[in-house]
Amino acid sequence: MLKKTICLAWGCVPLILGAASPAEAGDGARFSGFYAGGHAAYAYGAPGIQISGSEDGAAEIEKVFDITPDQRNNAGDPCTSASCRYARDGVFGGKIGSDADGFTGGAHIGYNTQFQNVMLGIEGSYDFGELTGSGKGEIEAKSGSLYTGQTLDDTPTYLSARSSLENLASLRGRIGFTSGSLMIYGTGGVAWVDFEGSVTSPEGFAHPVNTAVTNESATLKFGESMVGWVAGGGIEYMISEAISIRLEAMHYDFGDVKFDAEDEGNIEQMVGKQTVTVNQARVGISYHLN
Repeated sequence: MLKKTICLAWGCVPLILGAASPAEAGDGARFSGFYAGGHAAYAYGAPGIQISGSEDGAAEIEKVFDITPDQRNNAGDPCTSASCRYARDGVFGGKIGSDADGFTGGAHIGYNTQFQNVMLGIEGSYDFGELTGSGKGEIEAKSGSLYTGQTLDDTPTYLSARSSLENLASLRGRIGFTSGSLMIYGTGGVAWVDFEGSVTSPEGFAHPVNTAVTNESATLKFGESMVGWVAGGGIEYMISEAISIRLEAMHYDFGDVKFDAEDEGNIEQMVGKQTVTVNQARVGISYHLN
């Protein structure tokens, strides 16, 4: 180090000149300027599909077969006309746990401007990969076969559901507080995602006499490109003059996707919704053009 003395109007003071450490050199502008980088993330917490309907708040699933005069209907009465039928009815109300989760990779680009130890910036990000989830919910039997010599058909049957999210993107503002090479920041803004979901009723039961005959199942598909909000925060550290690493957490909320069906396949009546939210933990690296 070099030691010199500078004399000003109010006196002389010593000045030490030397090589500053990376954390000391240019602290006021270490995060300023354009940057770009990549990140890896684990996303979780997209909730399952909530299903209801007209039967005490439950969806109605019915499997109907024509029966012949020598057979009996659900009440156990003989069939006396060509319009007789056999039905296996059931209801379902509640949530099917089709929570979507998985790993994604992505890219981000942004710009920062720094005022002493306060950083203001804007950043855009995009995640590659698909988040998927699936689950099933048991249908509660209401009625079934009451043919002579038979008992109620209570074979367990299920509704199944699937959720899928992809093309997760955001445009966010950032505000941070720096100390040397370290920055702690919050972030929030607008977000986009493509959502697809489906609910499938079970395969039809075989006809109680002609087992080769089954009733048609149904698959309801729904989805849309959604706009919502995102908020989160993280820490970022400059490991060199141009490279930083980060650890952050994000919460995305896109609202609800609703669907309904009536007289489709073996679904008499069903309404439902999927609340689309995502929690994301991610690590990243950025190159700064400062």
